Amino acid sequence: MTLRDRQRVVTRAFAVAIALAIVLLRQSRSPQPVEVALVVAALAPWMPRAGLVPRVLWTLAATAPAAALYLRGDQFAAMLLMLALASTAIDAPAALVVVTGVATGVVVLLPFALHHVLAALFFAGGLGLTLFAGWTIRGQLALMEQLHAARADLQRRALAEERRRIARDVHDLVAHSLTVVMLQMTAARLRLQRDPRAAGELLAETEHLGRQALVEVRRLVDLLRDDEPAPGRLPGAGDVPALVARLHDAGMDVVLETDGDVGRIADSAGLTLYRVAQEALSNAARHAAGAAVRVQLHMGEGEARLCVRDWGTGAARVRAGEHGGHGLRGMRERVALAGGTVRAEPADTGWEVECLIPT
Repeated sequence: MTLRDRQRVVTRAFAVAIALAIVLLRQSRSPQPVEVALVVAALAPWMPRAGLVPRVLWTLAATAPAAALYLRGDQFAAMLLMLALASTAIDAPAALVVVTGVATGVVVLLPFALHHVLAALFFAGGLGLTLFAGWTIRGQLALMEQLHAARADLQRRALAEERRRIARDVHDLVAHSLTVVMLQMTAARLRLQRDPRAAGELLAETEHLGRQALVEVRRLVDLLRDDEPAPGRLPGAGDVPALVARLHDAGMDVVLETDGDVGRIADSAGLTLYRVAQEALSNAARHAAGAAVRVQLHMGEGEARLCVRDWGTGAARVRAGEHGGHGLRGMRERVALAGGTVRAEPADTGWEVECLIPT
């Protein structure tokens, strides 16, 4: 049920309460048939099917019988006029609110102008308060609708961000694991004829890496399925040497240069540096196979710098960097969330990725 529907239900309940009050107060005398007909006509628009009636006709149907009752001398009918004005002020167009306010004001003040009935002044003040209350409720309903819309938008944004995060994690995990597996399979294929035993050892290591990748995929799926996942250790800057060593053992010509204490970096920044190194090395393995690769990790004062440089060639590498694949996009998103900057572009020879993250 929307806010407008709830407002209509409350207003109709208020109308029924007023009708009951009128009936109870009339028990001291027998009402005339004309008065009963006018009361029923004034309450008819509040029935459940009133929403099918155009707004202007609904307002006229609600105010005209009440005005007739009031002008016949029934002062309780002023309450029906106030009720119609309040409902109009809550959700009707502004022009109709002005017309209804002026019309009900004229009707209420007419006995005072003709017969100097002082009660009409009190009813006019009640109409003013009713109009103010209805307009205030109108503003509150508008603010509540904006709040609901903002919450829905935040939920959509959170869902989109979560989907991007999942895409980044899946890409980093699968792309790196497959890159290492393909490197080792290539090395095993080249050694198969010369040294079958060494090729078998490489294939066994490849199998081990594949099983590790499956375990990590299952762990990632478990994290996504659980509402409160158990905390697990995530890689950080201190795991970059192991990452480089694993690729070196798989046959990649890669070296690592470190400077500073990587243990003092925050976990979130360390995870970002690790993922950037992982993506940059995976790209180097795909686009610059056989080329030398250098990884530099420098821990400065308040800033960590990671640089991955390869000396490969190829126009396809330039086109991939220009269009920005999923890996480069995810890399930039990760670094931006950590408050850092990343640069991925061709160097004099090869490709260079430089990442700066505040510590």
